[in-house]
Amino acid sequence: MSCPKDFMATLPADFDPILYLLANPDVARAGMDAREHYLKYGHKENRSLRPQLKADPYSTHQSLLVAAMLRTQGSILEMGGGWYSTPLVSAFANTQRRTAFTIETCDWVYQLLKPLSSRFHDVCRIDGFDFDANGGFVPRTDTTPAQYAEIQSRFLTELCGRHPLWSVVFVDQAPGYLRVAAIEYFANIAEFIVVHDTDNVARFESCLSKFRYRWDFRMHTPNAAIVSNLTPCDDFGFLDPAAGASGDPRGPDKTA
Repeated sequence: MSCPKDFMATLPADFDPILYLLANPDVARAGMDAREHYLKYGHKENRSLRPQLKADPYSTHQSLLVAAMLRTQGSILEMGGGWYSTPLVSAFANTQRRTAFTIETCDWVYQLLKPLSSRFHDVCRIDGFDFDANGGFVPRTDTTPAQYAEIQSRFLTELCGRHPLWSVVFVDQAPGYLRVAAIEYFANIAEFIVVHDTDNVARFESCLSKFRYRWDFRMHTPNAAIVSNLTPCDDFGFLDPAAGASGDPRGPDKTA
């Protein structure tokens, strides 16, 4: 005797009825048995087997940034401010009494973050960049990308003349094409460089692959990475046990 069509599905080996009901509260409210619902309806509706924990895409660097600041004691530099990173930098700077700078290119973001400035944390703006009301970069017709990169380079040269070494540099500024230049600038003067949006391989991979040490955080998207030419990064593997010490399929701490 053949089985009715509705019951031809089989339960996945990792099926957990409690997790299934948590992922599908309408099934729980209806009082249906989790196994019966999946076999009759769930597999055809592509129902989730367990709750999906989705991070805010603007926050996916936070675990790596906090871990880097916890592991170090020296100066912190944030290239590109925002509510998902600047308050964290401010908290570490003020509670641990360590020097920190936030560098912002967008004037209205700078105005929002400026109140976080303190004795230990300086929020600065690089002049010469224009943004719309939504935070989108608006390039000037008389300024090329190379000229914008030179504006950033001059600012960093002046800043690093006073602060030549950094414990943590976080790179997340706009316009995005300036990030590679910043990563390269700090390659040999920062203990750790934390980079956001690293799943944009075309933009970052040729730069990040040159570092002696690297760990990729891929638990959430967009991805983040931590790189260094000075200190191994494999200790950050605890952030994503599934990835292990490498955090990257090419193996732990790629060496030059």
